[in-house]
Amino acid sequence: MKRLIVQLLALSVAVAVVAMLVRMVHPDAAELGEALTTADLGEGEILARDALAMDKLLWVDLRPHAEYERFHVDGAINVSVLEGDDLLDALFEKEMEGGDLYAGGVVLYCASTECGESHRVRSELEELGTGMTVYVLAGGYPELRRELMRQGKL
Repeated sequence: MKRLIVQLLALSVAVAVVAMLVRMVHPDAAELGEALTTADLGEGEILARDALAMDKLLWVDLRPHAEYERFHVDGAINVSVLEGDDLLDALFEKEMEGGDLYAGGVVLYCASTECGESHRVRSELEELGTGMTVYVLAGGYPELRRELMRQGKL
């Protein structure tokens, strides 16, 4: 019995050490602890809490299809540019369905907190002169999920 207790204690310590190491080397480690604030925003970025409070936004989920299928914002469209989807085709299709794309703007989000894909897509849309207000969700999907949990919506 004593040996079992020692083994369980050693296993618990090992798991704690591994968890600490993962947190140290995880690419999103800096953002895992606290929610973002306006001081953290970059050019064209919007906080999850502010975006969720806005009406008539078109949410564009840039994550791979499998991740989108597991969870996405209600009403979001999935445009996985990395998997060959065409954003302009998806936006045109959404507009033809009666979606008012210009009403509140478009929010782009990726899988990670430092996703350059959202910023690249935003730049491309602005260069096209679409007239849409295009935001990048600061902190990407991890921050969106954290905010939805904070609001009790998950």
